[in-house]
Amino acid sequence: MSRPRPDGSSIPSSATWVVVTWLWAMAGPLLLAGAVVGLWGIDLQTARQWWERHQYAQAYVETVFVGLLPLALTVWRGDAFGDYGVRRRGFLASLSLSLALAAAFRVYAFATTGVWFGHSDLPFVAFPLNVWYGVLGIVANGPLEVFFVFWLIRRTERLFADGDLRWSKGLLVTILLVGLVHVISTRSVPNALTVAVLFLALGLIYERTGNALGPMVGWTLMNGMTWAYAGLLCGRGVAA
Repeated sequence: MSRPRPDGSSIPSSATWVVVTWLWAMAGPLLLAGAVVGLWGIDLQTARQWWERHQYAQAYVETVFVGLLPLALTVWRGDAFGDYGVRRRGFLASLSLSLALAAAFRVYAFATTGVWFGHSDLPFVAFPLNVWYGVLGIVANGPLEVFFVFWLIRRTERLFADGDLRWSKGLLVTILLVGLVHVISTRSVPNALTVAVLFLALGLIYERTGNALGPMVGWTLMNGMTWAYAGLLCGRGVAA
């Protein structure tokens, strides 16, 4: 069902926006790549080589096709950000649990890879563009990605009307799809499984505390891409 506006028009239902958001996140990057290749007549090999030299542009893709749409919909629909956990209540509990999870994950990462923090360096970008891409990449791959997932969890819960359950269908369905998207985008089942497990844990923290700010901090500390952009921000990078 659509929600009426004061002027008599209607706002599309949660189901519509959940489907649109997933389609935008999964098909949007492919459509963009197809448009670039088709409109400019660039062959795939050339496009792939360009991307390898400009991987920092991933920040734009992550922002536009992941975090920006739920953010824009929240503002457009007049929803309170507190409905998605962006509030002070429960912050200390969610932060403590998220930092504990991040610390445990980092210990596990070091035990299995020998690296505490890190991701392969992005192509070098000179100042001041490194600051722009560094900040944008950290925000897009950290807090904005968490907002995307938690927005979908809450919206999907409303479809099932099960937000008070310990293991809500909205949480489980969203995490399953997050894992599937990462299988497609990274072509790595182990990576996708790791992301899904971490987001399941963060989602449970969000469900129990009602606060998303702690998980945003925790995911920023756990996501390898945020560390790659942090390196870019500090002037690191490989020669293109």
